[in-house]
Amino acid sequence: GTEAQRAFHIPRILAGEEVWCQGFSEPVAGSDLAGLQTRAERDGDDYVVNGHKIWTSFAQVADYCEMLVRTDPNSSKHAGISWLIMPMDLDGIDVRPLPTLEGEGEFSEVFLEDVEFTMTFRRKLMQRMLEDEDWRVLYSVFSTTDRVQHMMYRFYDPAHPMYDAEEAARKVTFFGEEIELRDAIPAIYRQMDSIVGEAMEALRDDDTLMLCADHGFTSYRRGMHVNNWLASEGFLTLKEGLDSTAGGFAAIDWSKTQAYSLGLGMVFLNLEGREPAGIVKLDDARGVLEQIQERFLAAEDEGRKVGSSATIIQDVYEGPMAWGSKDYPCSDLMLGFAEFYRVSWSTVGGGLPVTRDDSNAVVPKPTYSDNTNLWSGDHASNDPNVVTGIFFCSRKVTSEDGAFSVMDIAPTVLSRLGAPLPAALDRPALSFD
Repeated sequence: GTEAQRAFHIPRILAGEEVWCQGFSEPVAGSDLAGLQTRAERDGDDYVVNGHKIWTSFAQVADYCEMLVRTDPNSSKHAGISWLIMPMDLDGIDVRPLPTLEGEGEFSEVFLEDVEFTMTFRRKLMQRMLEDEDWRVLYSVFSTTDRVQHMMYRFYDPAHPMYDAEEAARKVTFFGEEIELRDAIPAIYRQMDSIVGEAMEALRDDDTLMLCADHGFTSYRRGMHVNNWLASEGFLTLKEGLDSTAGGFAAIDWSKTQAYSLGLGMVFLNLEGREPAGIVKLDDARGVLEQIQERFLAAEDEGRKVGSSATIIQDVYEGPMAWGSKDYPCSDLMLGFAEFYRVSWSTVGGGLPVTRDDSNAVVPKPTYSDNTNLWSGDHASNDPNVVTGIFFCSRKVTSEDGAFSVMDIAPTVLSRLGAPLPAALDRPALSFD
């Protein structure tokens, strides 16, 4: 801190006049600061902080929090992190006790309930710009409907593993009305509808309003450990005689492995000439991908279909990089999960959870597991047809193929402005009656 901050706080800390807590750990990242998700955005002389901290000892009695936040999302994951002094009496800070086994609330979950603040702030920005007629294109983003669904599906979906009927019925004040937590998702859409209504009322005769969401949502109840599933199907093999239960790529016998998974539903072949220990020949690659595709679409968990689509990227990608080369920018296969399913949290980082069987041998853990994370709603790795976004327009509009896509926005805006359309655009402009 600055000299002035040290001169003010240190004597009060030593005298016991100030209590501080530490805002480092988070629900998803844990104590891994490289995975820090709480962010702070500069707003004049202030920072607007959005995020979620957990295991914050004595937060319920603290005067200040020393909080680590991400201030530069474009930096590497180990950089762009700042240390803030946050007064704990600020509006928007919600401190919730996490009782210990003895029933004591020593640990507290600090959930920065800034949804209302953020949406109201962005609403005012939009209103101000609508009043200012010095623009030809006004582009406004509202992300709060997305954030609320990610975090609140565990209250909305009674079949979610984290659903607690008593907690879902807990009443809170949200945008001036008293609601139950189970109603937070409908409530945020009522707010969004109101904002859209304001924009429509402000339209001039020659204005066009387009409203587009690039995805929808579903409850994320169960996750597939994709590398474990590949192992169960014979496409991935563990090393023999493993001593460690750390799992991951280090546990894989690459000389016997045809495919592995990393990211949000991405499957990569262990391709000869591309991967360090590749064994799948380019001539055989298509056949292996089609086998994985077929088996994924047939996969079931507790009698429920898990897969909804599986796309061989070579069939849809058009670009300068040749498939099979080291510079190819995509995975080889993209899995699209059915409603209520997603890749597991461990799969995103290339995880392969293992355990010991009755003979003490290291084996893959079961393929499926409940999602017990607070991040309870999602769209990532779902079949796009399961989580379809919406498109609304203030004018009657048609497209050449009868479908509408987020990729229609750029050519349509350019066309309305009378600007030339780049040849690289995949879709033409929409037509207006």
